[in-house]
Amino acid sequence: MLVEAFRKSAPQSKEFYLRLIELLAVSCHTFAVEIFQLDEVAEKHKIYDNWRELPRNMTKWDSFRDPTAFAHGPYIAVDQYPNGAADTVGYWAEARIFGGVVVFDRGEDGTESRQIYFHGCRRKGPRTIYPPTEQQFEQIIQFLLDQGESHDTASANPFPILATPQNRWRWDPWDAMAHHNIYRDRYERKISPTKEKPCVLNSIDWPEIKDDLYLINAMHERLEGKSLDEDEIAAAKEGLTKITPSSPLWSNGVLRRYQGI
Repeated sequence: MLVEAFRKSAPQSKEFYLRLIELLAVSCHTFAVEIFQLDEVAEKHKIYDNWRELPRNMTKWDSFRDPTAFAHGPYIAVDQYPNGAADTVGYWAEARIFGGVVVFDRGEDGTESRQIYFHGCRRKGPRTIYPPTEQQFEQIIQFLLDQGESHDTASANPFPILATPQNRWRWDPWDAMAHHNIYRDRYERKISPTKEKPCVLNSIDWPEIKDDLYLINAMHERLEGKSLDEDEIAAAKEGLTKITPSSPLWSNGVLRRYQGI
């Protein structure tokens, strides 16, 4: 199905490039699955499996243990994966290579490829799903299509794509799958019937929070007669235009107003 969608896409169109990236992500995922399933490797899995089944103190930090030694965030829905635990390893591998599990805006019918996103789930990174910047996307395409003999693989490789404040627009993982058809496959994650309220909000997950706080502070400083950096104000205002309906600052598309700035 993916290969057929790639064949039908117009060469050099955005869909063509998105399908190309998806083919690469799926190939890397499949390669990791096949390695995990090798007979000579299977015996080593028992070491982890035996440890996983050991008694544990359910009040301690290690009360939860992933289904495999190699797992990536919430991509552990073993019972609904075509390859079981091996797919958990596949998601882990692609996240190490690309910066996160590679997912897409599937559009209204759930089969399209409108935009690419990464689900990083790294310890010091955001829990939100983020896109590459326009520059990063161009670098990815150039890297994949460059056939020049002088191609410097090490310097040209854009991966992994790790989240920075410039990687917007951000999506809450629950909203992304539940309401906006952002995923690669429906079975890749389990989500709760209702959205859980986060304990804290921060600018790592939502860069627009930092913009909002900056503008609030700038508003008060202007009222006090202090000089302000107009370029920084403009940048913060622009940042607040790059938010999704899942953002904590979303107000039905109406821009927030700050008195005096």
